Amino acid sequence: MQQHGGNVWEAAARYGVDPAHCLDFSASINPLGLPAAARQAVVDWLPLATRYPDPQCRELVRALSRHLGLDGEHLVCGNGATELIFLAARVLRPGRVALPVPTFGEYARAVCAAGGAVLPVPLDEERGFFAPLPSLLEQSEGIDAVVVCNPNNPTGRVWPREEVLELTSRAASRDIMVVVDEAFVDFVDAPHEVEVASQVARHPNLLVLRSLTKFYALAGLRVGYAVAGVETAQRLRQAQEPWTVNVLAQAAAVAALGDGEYRRQTERWLREQREFMVGELKRRPALVVWDTAANFVLVKLRDERWTAASLQEALAPRGILIRDCSSFAGLGPRFVRLAILGREQNQRLLAALDEVLA
Repeated sequence: MQQHGGNVWEAAARYGVDPAHCLDFSASINPLGLPAAARQAVVDWLPLATRYPDPQCRELVRALSRHLGLDGEHLVCGNGATELIFLAARVLRPGRVALPVPTFGEYARAVCAAGGAVLPVPLDEERGFFAPLPSLLEQSEGIDAVVVCNPNNPTGRVWPREEVLELTSRAASRDIMVVVDEAFVDFVDAPHEVEVASQVARHPNLLVLRSLTKFYALAGLRVGYAVAGVETAQRLRQAQEPWTVNVLAQAAAVAALGDGEYRRQTERWLREQREFMVGELKRRPALVVWDTAANFVLVKLRDERWTAASLQEALAPRGILIRDCSSFAGLGPRFVRLAILGREQNQRLLAALDEVLA
C-alpha cells in the first residue's frame, strides 16, 4: 500500500489526538484554506447534491479554458490528478516508462497496474536530486514514455520550461510520450517560466497533469485536470468513468479559479514563509535541508540514531504530523518532507524539533 501524507484519521486513531487540531505538515495543502468564493459556492450548490453532476464538467472546462488560454478540447477534468495518472496509464499503455526518482509513487503504481514496467533513473543526492532532463533519454533505451514531476515531489526542485520542452522535442523524434505532472506549479514564484500546459497544441506527445486540490485547498473535494493534444484528450475522455467530479467539487473549483485575491494572498504567504522555514531549518545542525520551489521542504536527519519513522512517532503525540519519505524510491529511512504552513504553525514545528532532537 502506497504511503501518503495527510492521513489525520489514522493519526487520530493511533495517537488519540483530535484530527481537527492536528498540525499536518505531512500534506502540502494551502494553509489559507478554502477560498471564500469556493466556500460560498459549496453552500449555494448543496441543494443540487441530490442531482447527478455534469459528466462533461462544462462550466469547469470553460473556467479552465479561460484560466489557461486554451480551447476546451484540450482539457479533461478528473477526481484529482491521481485519477488522471491512472487513466493516462490505462489509455496510453506504455510498455516501459522512464521515471526520475525520488518522485511521487503513484506513477509507478499506475504504470504497473496497466501492465507496463518502470525504469527508475536515480537523481543523485550529492547533486541535490537534480539532473538535466534531456539526459534522461540517454539513460533510457527502449522506453515508450517519460514521467516528470515539476516541481518534483518530494524534492521541491524545478526544471525550467525550456528544458522540459527540449526533452519533449527529443522524445517526439523517438515516438516517446512525455507526461509532466504540474500539481505544484502554482506555488512556483514564476509559474510561466516553468509550466508547459500552454504548449500542448504544439507538442502532440505532451500530456500535462494539474491539480486544484493543493493550491486551492480542495483536497477533500478532489479536482484535477489533464491538458493534452486534442486527440489524446479525446481518448482520455472516452475511457474515463462517468461522473468522477461531483457537483460541489465542480462548483467550488469554478469559484476558486475566479478568486484573484486568494491567489495574491497565497503568493504573499508563500514568499514569506518559504524563506522563513527553509532558513530556520538550515540553522538546525541536526538537519540537512534542500532548497525548494514548492510549498514543502525535503529534510534529512544527520544523526543515524534517528529515522523518519522514529521522528514521526515522537512528534505525532504532540499533534504534529510529518511525512516519512522512506517509501519514496531513492530515499533512505532518514528523509522527511515538511509542508510550509503559517508562521505560528511553522514556529510550533521548529520548537518541537528542537525539543525532540536535542
